[in-house]
Amino acid sequence: MPGQSTSGQQSTPAQLPLGLVEKLIHLSFELKETRWQRDVAQRNANNWRRGSKLGQEMVTKSEKKYDDLKQSHEGLVKENEGLVKENQDLKKALEDMLNEKEILEMERKKFQTEKKDLEKRFRDLFARF
Repeated sequence: MPGQSTSGQQSTPAQLPLGLVEKLIHLSFELKETRWQRDVAQRNANNWRRGSKLGQEMVTKSEKKYDDLKQSHEGLVKENEGLVKENQDLKKALEDMLNEKEILEMERKKFQTEKKDLEKRFRDLFARF
């Protein structure tokens, strides 16, 4: 084996060239830097995933709220249409009742006039006897 003597003595480890040691130190530093950058990138990716998931959940909730409001609005529109028709029917009924009241008032006045005429005729007739 290189670096060992055949006489059984322990050999000293061979020293690496200085340029190679510096290169290994530099590569070790770059490896640490790259690992740190990878960790930062993974944390950022995880944050973006969580943010994206939260954003998607908010969009889904917003869409559900929109759909619920849309259905509620459609229900209120139908209810309003029903109330408008009912109001129109009530106005027509009131108009009919007012017309009927007017007719009844005219008939009442006619009967009062006839009653006065009959009372006058009765008094005139009673006065002759």
